[in-house]
Amino acid sequence: MAGEIYALILSALMGFTPILVRKVTLKSEPVIGVFITLITAPPIYLVAAIVDGEITLLSNASSTAIIYFSTAGILHFLIGRTLSWHGIRLIGAARSSQLVRSQILFAPILALIILKENLQLGDILGSLSVIGGAILVSFSMGDRDRKPTEKRLILGGVLTSITCGALWGTSPIFIKLGYEEINSPLIGALISSSAAALGYLAVVWKSRSTAKLTHLGKDDLRYIMAVALISPANILLRFISLSDIDVATYVVISGLGPLFTLIFSYLFIRRLELINLRVILATVLMILGAYAAVL
Repeated sequence: MAGEIYALILSALMGFTPILVRKVTLKSEPVIGVFITLITAPPIYLVAAIVDGEITLLSNASSTAIIYFSTAGILHFLIGRTLSWHGIRLIGAARSSQLVRSQILFAPILALIILKENLQLGDILGSLSVIGGAILVSFSMGDRDRKPTEKRLILGGVLTSITCGALWGTSPIFIKLGYEEINSPLIGALISSSAAALGYLAVVWKSRSTAKLTHLGKDDLRYIMAVALISPANILLRFISLSDIDVATYVVISGLGPLFTLIFSYLFIRRLELINLRVILATVLMILGAYAAVL
């Protein structure tokens, strides 16, 4: 049950993170926030690996393991996290987090094909519930009263969030493949986060976004740093969970994040989020799907 418990804790943290991101993206571009949150994780893992003595495993890691963990980091933290922030900026934390949960559609299928994990009836029912929840979220946007420009932005937010879900459903596969080479969550997190941070450093440098760092307000910086402090815990919990449970179970339990996002949205940013009956029904439907997938 250790893996399931870690995944549940991860879902709670992932549910709270979009609230902070929503605050940040009101006034600043996602690229800067994502960059700051990415560069804080590798030093923390490096120090932890040295203290724990697992740093010696890094020198013995095969090139295959490095490639797998690096690919997971690039897909999940570099590309996926950027898309997640953009989705939250366009359609809000509650809706984006629901659509990101489309990862449950991709992860079990890929796990079946690549890792030969069993795909149960509950996994199929859970996937169908996610589709139903995503449809409800789309219908909750109130498109009839919106201008064409706003509709395009909403469509962009929906597509961005779903694409993020696809990437977040793919990255656990590479983590599992990496564990076949070296079974160390700490080293896996170190390699993965380092690859994402180095890749994003190149993106920021090429886009000449470093100048925007000096224009961050105090409130924006405070929320970004809060995400940066939570981020290393999120990454490590993900790796620890996947070292103990299969991909399908992990994705279902960690995918309960939208439930926490809905609760936190109502408590902290209800004025920024249009939370109506359809969003609530979508959340309930997805929770039931998660329950079906666990059985």
